[in-house]
Amino acid sequence: MFWKDDNPATELPSKMIDARVDYIHQNLVEALIVDHAEEYVYRSARDYSERSGLV
Repeated sequence: MFWKDDNPATELPSKMIDARVDYIHQNLVEALIVDHAEEYVYRSARDYSERSGLV
């Protein structure tokens, strides 16, 4: 079984969600794959900026 039966869902405050999304977007920048997170076409960072992405 992948999930535990006694593991209840926990709602995250929007501040925590924003921090997690920023962390995910910055992974490619820190790995020196792109200079700006919005430059990578296959990431949702483009959707969070004024550019439209594929995600």
